Amino acid sequence: MELFRPGRDGGVSAWVSAGEAALLRSLVTPVIDMMGGDRKDQPQRSVVDELEALFKEGPAPQTPTDPVLARLLPDAYQDDPDKADEFRRYTEESLREAKKYFAQTLLDTLPENGGRVKLTGDQARDWMRAINDVRLAFGVRLEVTEEFEEQLSALDPEDPKVAAFEVYGWLGAVQESLVRALARLRAKPRPAGRGSLPVMLRISRDLHDKIIAHARQDHPDEACGVIAGPLGTDRPERFIPMENAARSPTFYEFDSTEQLRVWREMDDRDEEPVVIYHSHTMTEAYPSRTDVSYANEPGAHYVLVSTREPDSAEFRSYRIEDGEVTEEAVEVA
Repeated sequence: MELFRPGRDGGVSAWVSAGEAALLRSLVTPVIDMMGGDRKDQPQRSVVDELEALFKEGPAPQTPTDPVLARLLPDAYQDDPDKADEFRRYTEESLREAKKYFAQTLLDTLPENGGRVKLTGDQARDWMRAINDVRLAFGVRLEVTEEFEEQLSALDPEDPKVAAFEVYGWLGAVQESLVRALARLRAKPRPAGRGSLPVMLRISRDLHDKIIAHARQDHPDEACGVIAGPLGTDRPERFIPMENAARSPTFYEFDSTEQLRVWREMDDRDEEPVVIYHSHTMTEAYPSRTDVSYANEPGAHYVLVSTREPDSAEFRSYRIEDGEVTEEAVEVA
């Protein structure tokens, strides 16, 4: 899964595979069940119904005996059971409804067979809350501590818990990418429209030659990488060659662990991916349908280099936004 990135429309987006979409769905759906059923199937209640339920006499709900539910619906007063039960009487139902709402928002905005996820700011915050609930449940079942990495490394590779720990870590990375994407939306002014994007890639001779050299080095497999630059400057400066996890002559895919590390590093340095590049080894330097579907940085220049000719390299740059490909001029200084 690509990490969530801020979009030019004030939202965030990412690409999820069919397997990742199925995994998220299988993890989030049980939260709705634990909270009392499918929110969509619940009849709408009037304001009068809500008030009657709020002040209805009867025993206050008790702290759940299931440790997962107790974590998701915690006591407000740890040292005073009576106050905790009284507070729970007036808040538990609304808390359950809120958690169902967050989970349902994630399910409603998740492509059934994978693909591009595009979220508004509010939807992204609902995703964070829904994923947090899943991680809380995982944390209870797995007895996760603050020494998560040490716990994972101490497990026998054959232990079935390893997969669950890895899913827990993956959910954390998705959640963190949402936090960072939303933070960058608040920190970075967005261009007013497509026409405000620069129509030319200006790149130094040194960086231009490094991209071609990397493409030649990895041939016959496709090469890929990023050139980072200061936020908002459109100035490519720092060359970051990356591994093609697919190791394929017809397809490239960033290694998810390396991508997380590189994107975190850019965020820490107040940088962004000014150029995202890869090579084609047997075809012209033009984005394939797969390339377009993976384009998740509307502000980036997408550079393609073709190494199909042994004595020359075709170097071209594009803007890709909402599936629309626009070639731009390249100025090598």
